[in-house]
Amino acid sequence: MRASDRRQQILATARRSFARAGYERTSLDDIARAAGVTKPVLYRHFAGKRDLYLAVLDEHLSELIHRLWVALSAAPDPRDRLRNGLDAYFLFVDERADGFRMLIEAGTRNDPDTQARLGSAWDTLADGVARTVGDLLRGAGLDPAGAPIYARALIGMTQSVADWWLRTKRMPRADLVDYLLALAWRGFDGLPRDPTHRQAAS
Repeated sequence: MRASDRRQQILATARRSFARAGYERTSLDDIARAAGVTKPVLYRHFAGKRDLYLAVLDEHLSELIHRLWVALSAAPDPRDRLRNGLDAYFLFVDERADGFRMLIEAGTRNDPDTQARLGSAWDTLADGVARTVGDLLRGAGLDPAGAPIYARALIGMTQSVADWWLRTKRMPRADLVDYLLALAWRGFDGLPRDPTHRQAAS
């Protein structure tokens, strides 16, 4: 097997292992055994368990960011972009449950490199959502200054709902997206008006 293929095989096995058992309860022996390789082979590709964990985490974060950035730029109307973004997030949760579970678990780890990767990724996501939210607010004559805060609140709310939905699957994904979009849209209605918009109107 080529080195690149072997690395991908090990990463795929590690994804399943870390999602199932978490970082602390997963050993390199477990991963090597499940991948059908020896530990020396595993060490040719990764310096250790932490290095392998961070490589898997980077894969999940890169995929989630890619999906959301595509969704948030796929329509001219900001409300449609927000809907697309919500749907893309829950599609990731549905299709890559292992990735979502690992992202949740990673958030509880007191490891500087893990937290730095997560923080950078969430900031990247929040920046994209904030641009969409800012466009929504400006279009409605509302003050866009709070868009970065609203974007992070929306991400936190969506992550909490996704955790519940993955455990229960109580409703179709499309209904879930509709409810969250309605909640966000109604919440925007009560936000402060844009002072520059009022001045221009007068």
